[in-house]
Amino acid sequence: MTFGRRTGDDSVRAIRYTDAAMAVDQELLEILACPICKEAVETVTLSEGRRTEIRDKYREKFRGEEPVVQEGLRCRKCARIYPVVSDIPVMLVDEAFEEA
Repeated sequence: MTFGRRTGDDSVRAIRYTDAAMAVDQELLEILACPICKEAVETVTLSEGRRTEIRDKYREKFRGEEPVVQEGLRCRKCARIYPVVSDIPVMLVDEAFEEA
């Protein structure tokens, strides 16, 4: 899967995502907050079982490509975890869970 990302000079740099672990951009992490508590979130590694569950849930939305799921974002206050699917934080209350 290839995406474009703007660079500082307004040119677009192609980025190719593979099955390797993806990380949430640090700048994005600094502005994301739990939609319930409005507190900061931190990255956590998900268990293999949880990763499989989330991957299976999102597979049909990726049109033949395998979604990459390695980590989640845990609220520092309420401890809810929001999945990160193919480098996209899913910050929806209905998608949160309580154990990694």
